Amino acid sequence: SLYWVCNMQSVKMTVERVANRAWGIFCSLEHSIQGDDDRRASLKAHIATLMERGEHNTDKLTVDGLVYLRGLSPNKKRTVRRRA
Repeated sequence: SLYWVCNMQSVKMTVERVANRAWGIFCSLEHSIQGDDDRRASLKAHIATLMERGEHNTDKLTVDGLVYLRGLSPNKKRTVRRRA
């Protein structure tokens, strides 16, 4: 149906927007990131999964994305945990 198509487009736009926001913040903190880094695609998939599970708050999704990226970072200095 048209509703389903519009909803899927909305979800894709939200995933893209949140991923861009989290990636931009992450890159500003991790200066060794390359433009073709595989973590960006993985981040998008992670955010999409969170949305499928019912999370739609873009601020929480951004924080979760940053925590996820930090967990993938080989340079992680300390464990970062999301507050409830």
